[in-house]
Amino acid sequence: MKNGNIARTWLAAAAALFVVGAASYASAQETAAAKIIIVDLREVQKSSKAGQDFARQVETLRADLEADKQKLEKQAADAEQELSRQKAILSDAAFEEKRKAAAQQFADSRNNLQDKANRVQVALGNADRDLQSALNPVYQALLSKYGANMILDRSVIVMTGQVTDVTREVISQLDQKMPSIKLNMPAAGSTPRQ
Repeated sequence: MKNGNIARTWLAAAAALFVVGAASYASAQETAAAKIIIVDLREVQKSSKAGQDFARQVETLRADLEADKQKLEKQAADAEQELSRQKAILSDAAFEEKRKAAAQQFADSRNNLQDKANRVQVALGNADRDLQSALNPVYQALLSKYGANMILDRSVIVMTGQVTDVTREVISQLDQKMPSIKLNMPAAGSTPRQ
């Protein structure tokens, strides 16, 4: 009985795939040929005002996180060195209490740094969504302008004949719509730990 259920499930799945495949083939036969325009998204990111602003802010945040990490590592090394120095003059109980306090302080600082890194990731994701929201109407307008039904990133194209590259137009329109972008950091402690 169990093998019969498995066989029926496989037959049903195969039939469903056949129907979907046949429908897709029929639909493809009815669909007009693709009219493609291309955009170099790396160039948009590098040359647009918003892209340059975004890159500048990301670099500042990266450098800030790196400085915080180095500061935390130095504090941990200094605390460990101080504990080693005090071990000879403290009782075992007092030493253990100081060691636990130092470990807790390090753990709290590390958690704060991780929280900050998480908040940076949230800010980057939000800024990226804002950028995409600004780009979508630009893309729609260009599709309409050129009578195209598809936009591809230049990086995915292996070879092409005559095709319209709209990169400069995208940059120009994006610069008008979004000359800068703001990375808004969520409040401390507001993002889940990963």
